Amino acid sequence: MSVLTIGDKRLGAILLDAGLLTDEELQMALEKHREVGGSLAEVIVDSGLLSERRIAQAIEDHFGIPLVELHTLEIPPKVKALLPAEKAKELQAIPFALDEEAGVVRVAFVNPLDTLALEEVEDLTGLVVEPYQATKSAFLYALAKSYPELGLPLPPPPSGPSREELRVGELLVQKGLLDRNTLEEALVEQEKTGDLLGRILVRKGLPEEVLYRVLAEQKGMEFLPSTQGLSPDPAAANLLLRSDALRYSAVPVRFKNGEVEVVLADPRHKEAVGELLGQPARFLLTPLKEWESLFHRTYPEKSRLGEVLVQEGRLSREDLREALEVQRRLPKAKPLGEILVELGLVRPEDVEEALKKQRQGGGRLEDTLVASGKLKPEALAQAVAAQLGYPYISPEENPPDPGAALLLPEDLARRYGVFPHHLEGKTLVLLMKDPRNILALDDVRLALKRKGLAYEVVPAVTTEAAITKLIERFYGKEELGELAKELAKGYQEEEEASALSELDESAAQKFVKQVIREAYLQDASDIHIEPRQSDVLVRLRIDGTLRQYTTLPKGALNSVISVV
Repeated sequence: MSVLTIGDKRLGAILLDAGLLTDEELQMALEKHREVGGSLAEVIVDSGLLSERRIAQAIEDHFGIPLVELHTLEIPPKVKALLPAEKAKELQAIPFALDEEAGVVRVAFVNPLDTLALEEVEDLTGLVVEPYQATKSAFLYALAKSYPELGLPLPPPPSGPSREELRVGELLVQKGLLDRNTLEEALVEQEKTGDLLGRILVRKGLPEEVLYRVLAEQKGMEFLPSTQGLSPDPAAANLLLRSDALRYSAVPVRFKNGEVEVVLADPRHKEAVGELLGQPARFLLTPLKEWESLFHRTYPEKSRLGEVLVQEGRLSREDLREALEVQRRLPKAKPLGEILVELGLVRPEDVEEALKKQRQGGGRLEDTLVASGKLKPEALAQAVAAQLGYPYISPEENPPDPGAALLLPEDLARRYGVFPHHLEGKTLVLLMKDPRNILALDDVRLALKRKGLAYEVVPAVTTEAAITKLIERFYGKEELGELAKELAKGYQEEEEASALSELDESAAQKFVKQVIREAYLQDASDIHIEPRQSDVLVRLRIDGTLRQYTTLPKGALNSVISVV
């Protein structure tokens, strides 16, 4: 599952605000991005929603970052040497001009909204970076040409409207489906905006179905106006992983006459899908909305661990298909309503009544049951955990580790209603009401990464009230915010350089106050501060039993002892 960068989020917002994408189109692109990875801009372009140049123009209009025709420039050797070839490839950035007197270098970025890449280029060059943007196709051409040591093949330089687009326009005119003046106007608009010719023609009144019919004819494909009556054969659908089907806008639907029939929404991916299938195929073209409906009926489950492993090269597609076939023969997860009834938490009629209200007013079944008083929040949390396969944690029975809690900024915890419970090696266990909140998980991972902490994040389920109580308890005092910063520094230094840092006296005083306050709140009889080989263990004796409270970096021991 891919995480949205800050730049991706900013790009999505400006495209939506500018009316270049509808909310539905953006949500589709975000879903695709989560499963197939890459940048959001690449996903939008691959989906046929916008062209590279149209996105670039939107960025220039909104942020004032100009587009440079990188493929037309001759970059001086002295300038391109400022950034090593491998770094230029990794950061998707190429320096193209230098003002030595001002100490400024002009750099073209594929993603000019990626501030981390910009900062890294500044660190590597020792100069102030003036950002420009380049299209991906122009960057790939300039990279291969400017850094021959990479051994990359030289792609053709970017040009204006593609031959395929021009042929489609001419075909529409020849068939009497479009007049010549409208085509010329559309080509002029495309030259100015960089938008896709098909989208411009549809805006000018060409029916979308007519456009798709001509595209299908041009590519030698059958046009499928609707997918509603289509029932895909699971054996055919299994030829493509869900992530591959989403990436290429393709769904294999059945076997016929020794071929597999595949429904596409984008004819540009015909050859790539054919290679992936590795067997004779017959392609049908359908409008995007019809394809989306077919896709969600065929691949109802989100991308799982197996597909992530394939994307990372740790598992072959063949091995994953075999494993999925075994999984399909196993019993499927039960609906939440069935689980609640089986656990004796609600009656069947309660579920039916809640479903009826849900259909009338929206919302989730579980929220409807809690609001009606038929289900306690604690019981709901346990049922959700059982349904989704995540652990349930009661903070009262299993108190959180404050050391882990202080790794997450207060504003992020409050925004999403989440709370870091404890660390298990390199994994942070995050308390959530709904572990399906992908945006919350993405932003928590990003926050940890910015601190230099390479932790994975896994959800655990608890009630919303329990999370709110923990947030107020651990973040509610001003001094705890300062302590969080000090402890986070300690964690980061251990992670990055294995250095044992000392807490300053004020931070140590705040920590001791916090421990004493917690001991009082939990009726602890005594506090144990125990140095170990790699850290310091702090435990509280509650009801005669020593319970772990937190751990500290080893270098903090002297500061804490001096305060005690």
